[in-house]
Amino acid sequence: MGSGSGVKIVSECFVEPHQGLQKPTPPFHLTPWDVNLINFHFHIQNGLLFAVKPPEMKTLLENLKSSLSLTLLHFYPVAGRIRAIKHINGNNNEILILNHENEKEAANNADAEVSYSYHVDCNNSSGVKFIHAISLHKDFGVSDLLHSQSPSYDDDIPAGVLQSLFMDDKDVNDLKSKSLLTITVVELVDGIFLGCSMNHIVADGNSFCYFLSMWSHIFQQQQQQQNIITISRPPMLERWFPDGYGPVLKVPFALRSFDSFTIPQPPPRRARIFHLYSQAIANIKAKAIADLTATNNPNANGVIPKISSFQALSAFLWRTITQVRNLPPDRTLLLVSPINNRSRLDPPLPAEYFGNAVGMIAVITTAGELLSNNLGWAAWKINQAVVNYDDTQVGQWLHDWLKSPRCLMPDDQIKLCSVVVNDFSKFSTIDNEFGILGKPLGFYFGNRNLMSDGNVCACSGREHGSIALDICLSPDAMSRLLSHEHFMEAVR
Repeated sequence: MGSGSGVKIVSECFVEPHQGLQKPTPPFHLTPWDVNLINFHFHIQNGLLFAVKPPEMKTLLENLKSSLSLTLLHFYPVAGRIRAIKHINGNNNEILILNHENEKEAANNADAEVSYSYHVDCNNSSGVKFIHAISLHKDFGVSDLLHSQSPSYDDDIPAGVLQSLFMDDKDVNDLKSKSLLTITVVELVDGIFLGCSMNHIVADGNSFCYFLSMWSHIFQQQQQQQNIITISRPPMLERWFPDGYGPVLKVPFALRSFDSFTIPQPPPRRARIFHLYSQAIANIKAKAIADLTATNNPNANGVIPKISSFQALSAFLWRTITQVRNLPPDRTLLLVSPINNRSRLDPPLPAEYFGNAVGMIAVITTAGELLSNNLGWAAWKINQAVVNYDDTQVGQWLHDWLKSPRCLMPDDQIKLCSVVVNDFSKFSTIDNEFGILGKPLGFYFGNRNLMSDGNVCACSGREHGSIALDICLSPDAMSRLLSHEHFMEAVR
């Protein structure tokens, strides 16, 4: 189990869907978007910080487990287990891969044609792993995590302590035992941290936050002692495949191909959390629109595009980070941001489609061009990348992947000097309440070892309309960011 040395596990159990699944459930087949993330190093790790520490932990833990069990009735794939099938000579011979050793033995056969397929078995599983732990950092509490969001605070994010609050099964080789979702309830000295680590194979950030929201919704219904527990937005679990493909996708790579892979040691970097109030965000957007209006950018055909607040904020961050990096004018730059494919398909998928359905937009320029133009120009470039991302671009990625399937690896770093902006602020994560714990004070990202120079993660702030920015940079760039006048004015 992946865990830090900063917590002591008090108890560990598994939570199954309430009263079990009433009838055998067909396999939850993996789509190209899912298989692209089959490497088990990828987990979505996010957590909620609460300032309340209940006098009776047993009641809280039982309520969390019972509401989770009810939630799993609707989201049962996350309680399942990954199954790998080795196909020999087409479908003439199939071998179920139970663990990496079994896979290696199967690989010893003199096979003429070998391929692999993957699915989630929703019937033969012990469920979601649920852990109760106590932080061993006696001098570390709620205020320490909250203070890390203050511009006057002198320390970076306590990455080691924060990472110890998340646990997962990424290092478990036995597929029968490998939980796809691990919930960790950690007692701090003066509060509670609720950590969720979901295998990226079964969900993207949209689905993760959707699941968390529905769990909170069911928890609150349960606390109100409602006779009938309902779900406001049932998930769509039917799998989506491009025409002519699915439900079984055969790919050339096996799980054992990841056995010897180790995450390379990243270069030194620093991470801090900055808080932007709604007025600061509104000012940045207004400046971007004013820039476009003043210059009447001919590329916009005389019509000012509808720049969103987050597009303006992304442009502001891209220009600021480029400034503090002190790059030569001819250095190629790349801004990358995940984008939801559901609404981009034609016909679109519903927002409740559960699984992976995410693509990437990319904007390329040079340091000189980005900084010689104004904020509005950068926001317009990002806006155009979003506007032009449609069914054709989604289909092109799928076509290329199906032609040459591959699996994303943790060391697949963008070689250009990049900024990667991941937006969780649209999910209102700070509104997920769990009874006596009250409203969360903060939403925190795990996977600190995978965050590289230029990563920016945004989530809802504590005040209405505000945003918290988790920014990771090289030590020198972070030092200059903390002295950047315009940036520090915006985050104060």
